Amino acid sequence: MDVLDNEASEDEAARKNGPLDRLPSHEANAKLVEKQKRYRDLLTTASESDEHVRQKWEEWEPNIVALTWSEARCFCFTFSLC
Repeated sequence: MDVLDNEASEDEAARKNGPLDRLPSHEANAKLVEKQKRYRDLLTTASESDEHVRQKWEEWEPNIVALTWSEARCFCFTFSLC
């Protein structure tokens, strides 16, 4: 996360000028970095799941669509009468 990286760089630069009365940036932001990683992992997993569903839909779409046909159309299609 660029914002936290920039903040950490600024924190390090400020600490070179003298001690600060606060936690170092990498310590203070540890929970935010952990949350960011967790959310990134969730988004990656969701994206992979979406792709899997898309592939299955492409594989099964003709069969699913056929299930929506009327009985007459199914009969014609099954016996190549139409």
